[in-house]
Amino acid sequence: MANQTFNEEAKKVFCERLKGLIERTGSTNAELERAMDISQPTFQNVIQGKTAPSVDFVMKMADFFGVSVDYLLGRCDTEGRQGDYDFEEIRLESYERYLRHRRTESGLRAALTDGYQAPWPYNLAEEILGEEFPCVMTRDQMEGLREASAHLTEREQEYVWLYYKLGYTLEEIGKKYDTTKQWVRINIARGVRKMQQPRLRDMVRYGYSGAMTRGENKRLERENAELEKRNAYLKARIEANRKASEEMSRELEGQVMAPVVDVPALNISIGELDLSVRAYNCLHRAGCNTVEDIVKYCKDPDKNGLLGIRNMGKRSAEEVAMRLRSFGIDISAIDAEREKAQRDRRFA
Repeated sequence: MANQTFNEEAKKVFCERLKGLIERTGSTNAELERAMDISQPTFQNVIQGKTAPSVDFVMKMADFFGVSVDYLLGRCDTEGRQGDYDFEEIRLESYERYLRHRRTESGLRAALTDGYQAPWPYNLAEEILGEEFPCVMTRDQMEGLREASAHLTEREQEYVWLYYKLGYTLEEIGKKYDTTKQWVRINIARGVRKMQQPRLRDMVRYGYSGAMTRGENKRLERENAELEKRNAYLKARIEANRKASEEMSRELEGQVMAPVVDVPALNISIGELDLSVRAYNCLHRAGCNTVEDIVKYCKDPDKNGLLGIRNMGKRSAEEVAMRLRSFGIDISAIDAEREKAQRDRRFA
């Protein structure tokens, strides 16, 4: 390909399409300069249209971005080499070829050995996920990668970015920060381990928005599980209470009620009231041998009720009143009537 092939219009098309690919893939000039093995001034002259690119430069760019040479030269508007693939499929195909070549290695990329040439950002994503990245990285996944790296210390982030994104070797990073190659390796490995935490790893795998949605869904699932557990507990309690209530009802229905004896309460003798010896003797000495006698005695305005009986203490009086209450006789009401009669007689 002679340089005269690149007239001003051809160089303009080449530069525009190359800049578009760089912008869409998030590639950096430093990354491209390293991949093309050319100096920064030479690369800048070509990308700005000041110098016509060489055949080798055009082919390397086509291979790097996974597009056809004809697309870069403006001979067609289809990015794919065969004309029937879109940009994303070509990038995935290129990355899969790379992965097939790298499958002979194992572990953390041979403990971060120098010269690891995986394409950015798949190299870092693959280390974080511990497996091949399944597809071409989207903008949301790139945002997730940046958000995950934000959880590293400033030095860890610088080391990781220089090594994976800009392609620095461990020795070059060590010289830049005046430290040892081993210390750089330790910091990079520590940064990668931090980004392998489940929440940060999901940001890389599913994208920042996808990880946030996934996290929210997990939270809702946990809350729903707790609600279901609580509902099951309440249902069990309600069922247990219902069974206990039914059992109590059956027990009450099975009880035999004592027959009601049709005997006038006033004719009951004090011996049938089951009184204490003291209460019985006090009533007997006062001439109260039946319930009717007790009622008459309490109604008499000339008496002072049960407490007016000789030797009848307060406790014994309460005992008699309680026994009479079981027969429907309220001594307190009788006492109130007697006291009223006494007041009326006093003021008459």
